[in-house]
Amino acid sequence: DVPLCIAIIPALSNLLPIAWLYNLKIVVPVIDKKFYDSIENIKSGYKKMYPQLSFDGEIHFKKIENYSHLSSKKNSVLFSGGVDAMTTMLRHNSENIDLITVFGADIELNDIRGIDTVNKQHLMVSKQFNHPYYSIYSNFRTFINSNLLTNGYRKFGYEWWHEFQHGIGILGLVAPMSYCFNYDIVYIASSYHASHKGM
Repeated sequence: DVPLCIAIIPALSNLLPIAWLYNLKIVVPVIDKKFYDSIENIKSGYKKMYPQLSFDGEIHFKKIENYSHLSSKKNSVLFSGGVDAMTTMLRHNSENIDLITVFGADIELNDIRGIDTVNKQHLMVSKQFNHPYYSIYSNFRTFINSNLLTNGYRKFGYEWWHEFQHGIGILGLVAPMSYCFNYDIVYIASSYHASHKGM
């Protein structure tokens, strides 16, 4: 039931940094207007973080669709169970939030025991704090050759996952759920605050 322009956001979110840095063109039949309007702001953020690099790639589409968002007064927290994610959940504990864990990020999809352990732990947290818990399973770290991409930027001291894919990639995965559940906000733990040295 998710329209194509929303359903392709997870893939686009993980492909855009590659297109930008390698000056490639992504062509899609349709794109969501809100996502499209946010692309230049996201690219601008990358340019500020990595001013020595060029972000020149583009995205082309045949049609743009605009879906109106009806506020559900419901938000979500990307929840790994770590200190940063737990802190984020506790900071927004009074809100109507869902907890979402992405498998395929820190825990590989073939790690059945690890997935089972994490699901059990997160279900306990879900029950304790009375927040629904959901899982997303994605090959978003393995459908690209991150080692090859890292090698291209190793001279700058960059690693593909942390520098270019992590934030936009994980957030993009939540787009279909955000559409279905009408989330107003999706929270992702920052790890560092804006004044942290080196940021």
